[in-house]
Amino acid sequence: FYPVLNKGFTNIEMTKNKKVGYTIEFFPKAKKTKGWKFGSDENSKMFEAAMHLGTSEDVYLANVIRRPSLMSRDVSCHIIGLDIETGKKLYEVGLNDSKYNVFSITSYFDKATNNATILGYYYDGDDKSMKGNSKGLCAITINKSGEVVSKKYVSWTKDVSKFLDVNEKGKIKGEGYVHFHNFFTTADGRIFAFGEQYKRNADALGFAANALGGTGNLSKIVIEDMVFFEFTSEFELKNVKVMDKFKSTFPLETLGANMQLAGYLVSAYGGFDYAFTQRDLAEDVFTVVYTDYDRDEREFKIKSTTWVDGDFEEDSFSFETKKSSKGILPAKDGFILVMEYLYKENQLDMRLEKVDY
Repeated sequence: FYPVLNKGFTNIEMTKNKKVGYTIEFFPKAKKTKGWKFGSDENSKMFEAAMHLGTSEDVYLANVIRRPSLMSRDVSCHIIGLDIETGKKLYEVGLNDSKYNVFSITSYFDKATNNATILGYYYDGDDKSMKGNSKGLCAITINKSGEVVSKKYVSWTKDVSKFLDVNEKGKIKGEGYVHFHNFFTTADGRIFAFGEQYKRNADALGFAANALGGTGNLSKIVIEDMVFFEFTSEFELKNVKVMDKFKSTFPLETLGANMQLAGYLVSAYGGFDYAFTQRDLAEDVFTVVYTDYDRDEREFKIKSTTWVDGDFEEDSFSFETKKSSKGILPAKDGFILVMEYLYKENQLDMRLEKVDY
């Protein structure tokens, strides 16, 4: 389920039509308001899948990915805008052009104009499957009539390389790639993208298991530092900030796989240390929460990085516990909910930890 501001929730499901399609369903908050459904054409000759992108007061955005067959390398991305009240399609915009193909990650709306800006990766136009490495990040702005009014591109080699030692494939020297968890905008128009560095290493235990006749992963993903990209309102890269973090590993067989795709697989399996983000829109504050291991104190920590008053503030507290299972969730603004469960006692403990900034 995805929240639609204060109006309700949407749900996206795969459906079996002539081929595979999708259905978007809106569940309103108000009891007297009718819900709606919008889906792909039952007779469509394309395989179609939808992804949630974002909402404004009036428009719900979805990224629809189409391909002629399940194994086809010819992939196209389309942005569909739906009326929040009725589910009627307002517009559909293809993101690919003769020069670049685009894979969208998220979106945000300008409250003054109601224009939607789509943020994502861009690829060479010949890479129709988008399985190769991206050329950088992009921002495509669409007005309320469904017209593309601007396209901005941030290249790994021309722009990001001013702050990080990165090559044309988006690989940072010695550190690997960046998987972006989310993008956010501030009241003054600045855009922030944050993620984690990761790279592929050989898995010695996997090789040993295979050598002894067993089975094991020949490679693993090493999860490294948190990274924050700061852009101007015109999507010009202004700064890159790296937060040091203990290296963790995640077993994933990625030999021969595209590394940016591998980042999505690690995220889907919960392999990154990132936990969640809190937004306090009234105070124009956002907090990124993640787990880390403190080498000096030799214990696990819950850490937070908060953007407040034009700068980053960091905080942390212990995550060590004797409980059998533990987890962290967002709570009210400025707080983290820590849950600990002890199997033998069948006991669930919950506590609030305050984020200081």
